[in-house]
Amino acid sequence: MSLSGSTALITGAARGLGAAMADSLLRRGAKVALLDILEDEVKSKAAELEEIYGAGRTLAIHCDVTSTDFEKSFEKVKEHFGSLTIVINNAGIMNEGEWEKMIAINLLAVINGTKLAVKHMEKDGGVVVNVSSILGFKAFSLCPGYTAAKHGVVGFSRALAAFNKEEGVKVRVNLLCPSATDTPMLQTSISAKGPGCALGNLQVFNQFFGDEELEPRTVAEACMRLVEDKSLNGSALKVVASTGAELVQFPELLL
Repeated sequence: MSLSGSTALITGAARGLGAAMADSLLRRGAKVALLDILEDEVKSKAAELEEIYGAGRTLAIHCDVTSTDFEKSFEKVKEHFGSLTIVINNAGIMNEGEWEKMIAINLLAVINGTKLAVKHMEKDGGVVVNVSSILGFKAFSLCPGYTAAKHGVVGFSRALAAFNKEEGVKVRVNLLCPSATDTPMLQTSISAKGPGCALGNLQVFNQFFGDEELEPRTVAEACMRLVEDKSLNGSALKVVASTGAELVQFPELLL
């Protein structure tokens, strides 16, 4: 499906899954704003993608999603591209030793980013994809704070999607829930030692997730279903290496 004419904003887009999703969107004809706290890396990634897909297709924005920079970034994207139709809240960290920071990035910034997306897209319509995790509906003892944040993202996104539908707000809200994905965040967590290093026990990690990690491009391509299929709202797409991508079946929401 062509996304020509669409404009996307992706947080945590300098590398890993965010960069892969930017590539997938650009390949389908969209223009993409890449947001990241890693200023040099996000500028480099945007320039790299423009070399592949053509000038004027990307915008790099240095942004801390826990600050007022985030709202200003939405305004910059609208001013630069003239529209906004896709928002992917992807930025995240995994560090139980800094659990308050982790909740701020992984949950509070996702809530804020979704509300900002609705504010900027409700007139013309659009779609939000919030990146949760397989830990959004499973619990992993080595990272309780991370698990809590991802559960929160699932609950918030499903509830807001239902609210938008009831109120006639033309913004869909969906969830991407991948299993362990080969990104810099995961590799840093696995190799780290000391207090707060949730995944330092590689044996326990492999018992829970299995030995096979997903490639970012595989997850990014699965994510495009949530963007392109306009029938999906409040949907969660689980992506696991052994079984592929499939929609999660939840109990009915209380409305």
